[in-house]
Amino acid sequence: MAGIQHEGPVRVRPIELRHQDRRCRQPLSTSACRVTRGCSPRACRSRSAPRPASDTVQTTVPGNCATVSAEGLPHTGDTHISAPPPPLSLCDVDATTPQRSTLPPKRQWRHIVIPPSHAMPVQRRSTRPLQMLAGLLLGLLVGLEWPSLGSTLQPIGTAFIQAIQMIVIPLIFSAVTLGVFRMGENARQLGRVAVVAFVWFYVATLFAVLVALGLNGIFHPGTGANLAATGKLPANLMLSVDWTKYLLDLIPTNIVAAMAAQRVLPTLVFAVLFGLGLSRIGETTARPIIMLFEAVMATMFRVTGWIVALAPLAIFAIMAWLFATQGLATIAALARLIGLMYLGLIIMVLCFWVVLLLFRENPIAITRRVMEPVLLAFTTRSSEVTLPVHMETLERMGVPNKVVAIVLPLGYSFNLDGSTLYIALAVTFLAEAYHLQLTWSAELTIIVTAMIASKGIANVPSGGLVALATVLTAIGLPVEAVAVIAGVDAFMDMGRTAVNVFGNTVAVKLVQKLGGSGLTESDLPEAVVAAAQTV
Repeated sequence: MAGIQHEGPVRVRPIELRHQDRRCRQPLSTSACRVTRGCSPRACRSRSAPRPASDTVQTTVPGNCATVSAEGLPHTGDTHISAPPPPLSLCDVDATTPQRSTLPPKRQWRHIVIPPSHAMPVQRRSTRPLQMLAGLLLGLLVGLEWPSLGSTLQPIGTAFIQAIQMIVIPLIFSAVTLGVFRMGENARQLGRVAVVAFVWFYVATLFAVLVALGLNGIFHPGTGANLAATGKLPANLMLSVDWTKYLLDLIPTNIVAAMAAQRVLPTLVFAVLFGLGLSRIGETTARPIIMLFEAVMATMFRVTGWIVALAPLAIFAIMAWLFATQGLATIAALARLIGLMYLGLIIMVLCFWVVLLLFRENPIAITRRVMEPVLLAFTTRSSEVTLPVHMETLERMGVPNKVVAIVLPLGYSFNLDGSTLYIALAVTFLAEAYHLQLTWSAELTIIVTAMIASKGIANVPSGGLVALATVLTAIGLPVEAVAVIAGVDAFMDMGRTAVNVFGNTVAVKLVQKLGGSGLTESDLPEAVVAAAQTV
């Protein structure tokens, strides 16, 4: 037999063969197209096509003619074919029909695999998370053993943070604009993505508050606590969120000034409106601007890779400075509060894992893949610094740009699960330290106020302390009580920022699952994908 003979054209589409006899145990995935021998036609059934006749096999072939030889693996375009010993001819086809085959005797060769054209090359596992962890541990050691040296390393960490902040606004603007443009023609799907995202934000926030109240009710860390101030309050600390000013600040009077001031929320609002406008003026007119933004996004990913390559050194410097200037004495003063907060954060992560399992995701694999932005958040204590790395990590995982670009910036502004748990736990700790009885009405006030205040801290200076002061005043505690825990805020900020990042990873995956059709595969241009693979 010199090849496969076909009558009429065959349309290219993946199929899945279900094997039911003992020789056909190997499962065939829908992510690749296969021609299989060695089992009877009666034993092989296709989910996406009728059962073939006894002397035919169902196959899927590319739209290019190729000859497969026994000497090696040919390459036609982006299609790789694993070859049987005899030659095989694949012809140009464009519709569906069973093919008559006179193949070699069974067991001489088993199958041909043609991966889909969008399949990406296998990437080597990055060792950067291990390097970052090593930098963290070394920085801790230097800060405790040689504090005079550690206290001089702050400029290295500051330079790294400023370098990341330099690319945040261009990346957010280009990514959000592209995402809204791609989804703009389907307003219903855009609305569904937003609704699913915000529903999850509030569910996760409520759960974080309940975890904090439950832990406080079990362990009572504030009982007998020392009320001596461990730090100073920021100057001109707001006692509550001015919601009128907050909403008006979302509308920038000068978008260039807003971008120059690193104001993320006004930039996000303008990018959404700009993307919707581009989707309404037509593909032909908008194409030059879209190409420009695709180039900007690819460039920002490449620059991110250069900067993040220095992350282990920056993490070493930041941790050395932090422990050299704060020391262990400050941590020991409020060790129960710190330990209980980290226990709550671990509970939050485990619950996130359960949610991922319910949606048939592998929580261990996802955690491993986002470890780099999580460690970066833990050491820099800044969600803004983590955003570029987090975006490229999710898009490299195959999440569509239109989901990442919309959900992730919103999540970094409104889905602060770790910060919400910290606020609720700190308030209950201080209430017990001041001998204030937490009645059901007081706990309900904490739940409602914390859920609202945590959504309004994204655009407010010292937002976490403002939200904490808001809840304290709501239950009748003096705002000066914040000074009791201000000295250890940096150590608690590390954990809560890392959980904020992981919580937003879960939010993006849930929106991808529940946001509707068309959100299962990456929609990035090849240039952006190539840039992301280098980060």
